[in-house]
Amino acid sequence: MLDAGMMTKQRVGISRITALEILEKVLGQGAYANLALQQALAGGNLSLADRGLATEIVYGTLKQLLALDWYLQSFLSKPLASLPLRL
Repeated sequence: MLDAGMMTKQRVGISRITALEILEKVLGQGAYANLALQQALAGGNLSLADRGLATEIVYGTLKQLLALDWYLQSFLSKPLASLPLRL
């Protein structure tokens, strides 16, 4: 799923990587956000701050998804639905 080497080179925080993995499960596989979050955060490898940030990113993205899609569509030449989840 994620290229760990690429993520490390870009110095993306673990909380952001975790949030991306959760969003891929929710949007790509139809998982429930609360259950995917609970499963991902249960490992205990994230600090309290990282757990909070990952949670905010996931729920914030899902809350604003329609608005994000609407804004993004204006920059695309193809319908958003025709694109893969990850580019």
